[in-house]
Amino acid sequence: KALQFAQRALALDPEARELRQRVRSLLQLTEDTHGLVQHLAEEHASGMDRGQRYLLAMEIATLCEERLGDHDQAEHFYRQACKDDPTALAPLQALERLYEARGAKLELIQVPSCRCCRLAKRAASTPSE
Repeated sequence: KALQFAQRALALDPEARELRQRVRSLLQLTEDTHGLVQHLAEEHASGMDRGQRYLLAMEIATLCEERLGDHDQAEHFYRQACKDDPTALAPLQALERLYEARGAKLELIQVPSCRCCRLAKRAASTPSE
């Protein structure tokens, strides 16, 4: 009942950060992974900075991959994480793992070149000593 109440309250005030956190905690407590993923995806779609979007995308992708076994959704959110942080290597490593497990050779071939681009961007943005 607490979860339903918090979700109704959040529907009335979607910007209420405390309510969002409460709903998230209740979904985790009840182990409603589908509900948690949906809640986090809605939060990801709302306005926030790229760093927060990256962290949420990675969390959603990991939940989809590890708990739900939904590799298509995991791929979607790992790709979103790549967009949210163009220098991050973790989502590429996760995509590589997914593609390997699927035997998706064409996609797997593209990952190393993306990784090289990210390493170059990271090196270019790092101040030299």
